[in-house]
Amino acid sequence: MMRAIPFLRPTAATLAILAVSLVGAHVPADSHAIWSAAPSAALAQGPATSPGPVAGQRSDLRMQLNHLLPEHTVLAGITTQKAATDAPDFQAAFNHLDQNSMMLSQWVGSVYGADAAAQFLPLWQSHIQYYLDYTAATERGDAAGQDQARTALGNWVQAQASQFAALNPSLPADTIAAELTTHVNGTLAAIDTFAQHDYDRHYDIAHQAFDHSFMMADMMANAVAQQFPDRMALEPTEATTRR
Repeated sequence: MMRAIPFLRPTAATLAILAVSLVGAHVPADSHAIWSAAPSAALAQGPATSPGPVAGQRSDLRMQLNHLLPEHTVLAGITTQKAATDAPDFQAAFNHLDQNSMMLSQWVGSVYGADAAAQFLPLWQSHIQYYLDYTAATERGDAAGQDQARTALGNWVQAQASQFAALNPSLPADTIAAELTTHVNGTLAAIDTFAQHDYDRHYDIAHQAFDHSFMMADMMANAVAQQFPDRMALEPTEATTRR
């Protein structure tokens, strides 16, 4: 039997952010995807104290997100697998996933300042807990628990999309919500197929998830470049020109 997972629980601040955009959305469990790399060493030094894109080469903005978002996807997949199997290295996997969350928060802070980073982190962390809640419910055959986690993730999508839209007018809430929904659906489908021992489909979903995370990173990097055209310009990449 899978052990209980007593990790991230939304704080009062997180719930207050979520309350802004609660819509009771239900995330379907049968859709495709989202999923590699180490975070940029430059981010380890912490967020900038004033808003504005990270200084440096034009490629830095995209490069950082093309490390952090795929890494999140990979580590989320590993961590939910470890949780499902009650693996002894679950905590280590979870710790690295949480470190990635903190580095994503640092990235947000490097662009939009410390207040935005502080708001981002608990909200982003909350969706990881919902993945773990869904994993636990799946392992014990608890359909109601799965539905509860899906609903929570649907609410998170709307809240996270609203937060990004408030920071950047080039990231409309409906657009970012669609990408986050794809990300969530892929993770839930991966959890389902792993529990069903449908490993071929599980790793096919993981492959699609990995590819999608680069698309999402490029979309966000381009939006920041549009918001700060005087300080950051991005050259097209294969990922953006092929779409």
